[in-house]
Amino acid sequence: MRHVGSWSLLLGISVFFIGLTLSVLVAFIAPTSVSLLVTSLIFNGFGQGLTIPLALNANLPSVSEAQAGMASGMVGTMQTPPRVTAKQPLSC
Repeated sequence: MRHVGSWSLLLGISVFFIGLTLSVLVAFIAPTSVSLLVTSLIFNGFGQGLTIPLALNANLPSVSEAQAGMASGMVGTMQTPPRVTAKQPLSC
């Protein structure tokens, strides 16, 4: 990653955008194509894998030592997907 340098965050966001665009195209053009869907998900995952750690590394060093626990909790909360159970009504 060092050879990419300051462009690595932009590269990750671009790869993620390509994956999202490909996902939308697959949904409209070829919704039964599993191979294209898998390809779009690979781009999504690779882009997120590049972007999320770099964004965290760029932002977390600015947090003071006294607030490190709060920042850690925020990161954990933001990375946890929401859980919906059958008992919860769906809102429109």
